[in-house]
Amino acid sequence: MKTLPEVDFCGHRVSRLICGGNPFSGYSHVSAELDREMIEYYDMPKLQAALQECSRQGITAFQSRGDRHQMRMFLEYRQNGGTLQWIAQTASEFASMEANIAEIVRYKPIAVYHHGIQQQPCES
Repeated sequence: MKTLPEVDFCGHRVSRLICGGNPFSGYSHVSAELDREMIEYYDMPKLQAALQECSRQGITAFQSRGDRHQMRMFLEYRQNGGTLQWIAQTASEFASMEANIAEIVRYKPIAVYHHGIQQQPCES
């Protein structure tokens, strides 16, 4: 395994380069066509191979949404001996952010952050 420069992240040693999960769920931020191509390309074996290759190249952390697809992918990676650390983002499609976080923490991320704006009632 290669090594990359690392930094302290909340008491964890994390490579300065981390793997992001957007392509794995088809979020290109370019076009619906590219999104679809990503979803068609990244089946579970390719997802697992990509995470394993990241680790071989010295990447020590993975950052992604805490949606069921990403949690399942990360669970399988860990069950197969994977060692990447996970930084999780809340997933807005869950009805309750608290319930989403409770599900995320079962997978032992090193951090969880909220993505988006929490709506507050308007005051007159």
